[in-house]
Amino acid sequence: MYLVNVPSWFGAIWKVVKPMMDDNTRSKLFVFSKRDKKGFLKALGTKVPQQNIPPEYGGESMPLGQSPEEELFASLMARNNAMSSRH
Repeated sequence: MYLVNVPSWFGAIWKVVKPMMDDNTRSKLFVFSKRDKKGFLKALGTKVPQQNIPPEYGGESMPLGQSPEEELFASLMARNNAMSSRH
């Protein structure tokens, strides 16, 4: 799990929580501050191909919110919200 753009105060909390976590769980968590964009992109690139990462995160995929799946989901949610507001 990648925790990205964590606020500056998160470091203090992380120092307290991290030692209490199981080693296996801790090894699956990656924390990146707003200042560590290069570190985040490098770590993400080891798990996700560059062509599947949106340009907002330094990749080559289509921008966030513009994939056919996201557009379909947004239209379904708008339809559901419109139907629920009529009742």
